[in-house]
Amino acid sequence: MPASVADAIAAVPLDAFDAAALTRGARNSGTIATAFVETLIAKVQATAPAAAPFVHWGTTSQDLADTSFVLCL
Repeated sequence: MPASVADAIAAVPLDAFDAAALTRGARNSGTIATAFVETLIAKVQATAPAAAPFVHWGTTSQDLADTSFVLCL
């Protein structure tokens, strides 16, 4: 992944995420990962369309959920 792509993804600010919307999405899918990834892709798409396909590249939603859980521990 080019550094510019990683920079575009990392540039999405935390306040770009609506906690209530993520919660609703988690209720529908059973995991916060799906709602988070969908939101992150949309935010990256809006500012750096070429980087958007890389948002969920090489990982699974379960990887995201597991890593998040371990970081909380």
